[in-house]
Amino acid sequence: RQVCGEELEILVSALSRSDRPVRELHLSRCALGMEGAVQMGKALTANTTLTSLDLSANELCGSYNSDGEFEFDSAGLSAITSAVSTHPTLAALDVSGGLMIQNLSSYDVPAILQALRQSTSLTFLNMSASDRANDVGIGSSGGVQLASALRDNAMLRVLWLSGNALGAEAGAAMAVMLHHNKTLRDLDLRATSLGRGGVRIVSVLASNSTLECIQLALNVLGEEVVLPSQLLLSSNTALNTLDISLNGLSEGSVASLREYNQGRERVLKLVV
Repeated sequence: RQVCGEELEILVSALSRSDRPVRELHLSRCALGMEGAVQMGKALTANTTLTSLDLSANELCGSYNSDGEFEFDSAGLSAITSAVSTHPTLAALDVSGGLMIQNLSSYDVPAILQALRQSTSLTFLNMSASDRANDVGIGSSGGVQLASALRDNAMLRVLWLSGNALGAEAGAAMAVMLHHNKTLRDLDLRATSLGRGGVRIVSVLASNSTLECIQLALNVLGEEVVLPSQLLLSSNTALNTLDISLNGLSEGSVASLREYNQGRERVLKLVV
């Protein structure tokens, strides 16, 4: 349902009160829109207690016009992420299905990346794309920039990006990021069109000692991912979940990977 007008004013006022601190706020599918996001950003600036904010399925980057075309406006997202970047307690932010940016690099300095670089509290970020056919989320360029921002990030532990059309180039950038990042524990890259970029990610994970869960289903990885997966299963002791399902592997390859997994000292959750 839509949250606007007097109801939105009440929410904004509640966030700035210190006598009744708000710890969690769930506003999924509330049709906040760009204007509502701007108001929420202002409220967050005055808040010092919130730890979790769910803004999923809200069109934070603009709105659809009467012709059904999406008109981009960065004011809402910028207001939210600007507040997040300096918020002292916010640990979890969900903006899934609300970005609709098409190509993040086409606009000014990406606000969400600025927040990641500056935040000293954010540990969970959900930027998964919506299920709309024309929603490519942050796109390839946005994925490359995001990977760069996370390379030396020491706060974020969980990142969900499913459904974003990242592509092979962003996948390769994510692989480089995972080679350097020592903080990330959970990475969801399902259905992000990684192709060979996804294979590079699996290859890098053989030497990654911190990531515990990675989901790479529906990425057209093909048989090329089998050998890197075998090496990963043989050498990685930190990972407990590996999902490479729905990637066109043969029955023989699936059986081989399951055999490798059973031969580990600590069997992980393998989805193939």
